[in-house]
Amino acid sequence: MSQAISRQQPYQRIEEFTEGTFEQDLLVMHRDSEDTLMLNPTAAAIWEALQWPQSVDDLVGLLLEAFPRQPREELAAQVEQSLQTLLARGFIRPMA
Repeated sequence: MSQAISRQQPYQRIEEFTEGTFEQDLLVMHRDSEDTLMLNPTAAAIWEALQWPQSVDDLVGLLLEAFPRQPREELAAQVEQSLQTLLARGFIRPMA
């Protein structure tokens, strides 16, 4: 069962990963589990921002600056979906 994403809860990426690029996508591999994710440019921007604790609202704000023509609701859905995937697969963790 997957954990729900909270809009105000800050999340941060784990430190145990390796990354590289393939065409325009970012590949991220969990060093312990060797699970690999291919991140599109939007998910890669989220991943980069998660070097520091970020909430859903923080990430949506950052993406609105980068993609001002995208509707806020669409970006929020992409952020929540990306965080859900990253959390479920152990690539990020909630911060206290």
